[in-house]
Amino acid sequence: MNRPDDTDIIERFNDFIKSADFREINLNGKKWEYISAGSGKNNLLLLPGIDGKAVTLWQDILYYSRHFKVIAFSYPPIPDITTMTRQMLNILDKEFPGNISLIGKSYGGFVSQVLIREKPELFNKVVLSHTFLPVPPRGRKIALLFPFFKLLPEFMVKRFYRKNLSKIFRGQRVRKEMSEARAYFKETLMKLTSKEDILCSYSRIKEYDLNYNLSGKTKLPEAGKILLVFGDNDPVCPPEMRKKMEEIYRGAHKYIFSGTGHSAPIVKREEYLKIIDDFLDIGNA
Repeated sequence: MNRPDDTDIIERFNDFIKSADFREINLNGKKWEYISAGSGKNNLLLLPGIDGKAVTLWQDILYYSRHFKVIAFSYPPIPDITTMTRQMLNILDKEFPGNISLIGKSYGGFVSQVLIREKPELFNKVVLSHTFLPVPPRGRKIALLFPFFKLLPEFMVKRFYRKNLSKIFRGQRVRKEMSEARAYFKETLMKLTSKEDILCSYSRIKEYDLNYNLSGKTKLPEAGKILLVFGDNDPVCPPEMRKKMEEIYRGAHKYIFSGTGHSAPIVKREEYLKIIDDFLDIGNA
């Protein structure tokens, strides 16, 4: 039985689904789906996590569309990150001309790091939140296991996927917002996600881990236009990786949450939004 807070968030999500502006565009044989919202003078790109679905960003879409013209992509079934980001940039050039700000959390943050290296001059301000750098041992492990996972039936792939995601939040404080998020995940995310979606998500991580060196010399947006947001005990970005990110993006703005693990955008939502609002200068957006 759903608790009242679970029911409330599911109802609000369903209301969003009924009113959202869902769009799609075909590019090189792939169907790209995205949500467009707001009518501000400045563009804001929101990227989803490993789930890859724009609808999972519904709360952020509602919030930021009051100030920006928002676009939130779903990731199409493209297994390599380079091809996917280049196609995404093509769509942005055609559909949302002009500079754009970017918020990428977790998996969306790794996609963002590839995007800003492909076309740094496009991005006005960039938020990289609770994200990660390439980890070659992880990429090699994915490469080793990938042929096996391709043979599994969809329900087993989804079971592995759910278990792997739960490890990220294990042992962290559970508050009302977390119970709502968990209910939402159970009620909607697995219905929206296919085996192909999951395999492509991990395939892109594999390519990122094995083929990208973010420490190399490359043109980036100005350091003052980048905000790094961390959790001091986030298992996705442990302290050693956090220090390396700070070196790569030397001079960037930085904020570190204490004791929230990977969950600050949920359990510290008001504080989290204020940090980003101030960075984006949302009052003048």
